[in-house]
Amino acid sequence: MMTYLFFTHLVILFIVISIPFWPKNALEYGLYIPTILTLMWVLFGDCPLSRMQAELDGKPFEHVVMQKIFPDITGDQVDHLATFTMAAITLIAAVRLRGQ
Repeated sequence: MMTYLFFTHLVILFIVISIPFWPKNALEYGLYIPTILTLMWVLFGDCPLSRMQAELDGKPFEHVVMQKIFPDITGDQVDHLATFTMAAITLIAAVRLRGQ
């Protein structure tokens, strides 16, 4: 079942994943999005949007999505994958900007 909040979460996910492929003039601003999201997760303990979604049953959004792809994945593995992905997006974007 896809609710409005779940769809919004997916759109945000695809926007964040697409950041390294943005044009360089937009990349200057998009570079900070993964860092801001990561800081928000650290400061608040979780994404506020995940807390509003009743269909997640208290699980983080990324865990629900990853369990559909990999049914045996643990919460720690999802957290490590999310952290790696955010770091990789930031690194790739920074390397692209440095090569201007």
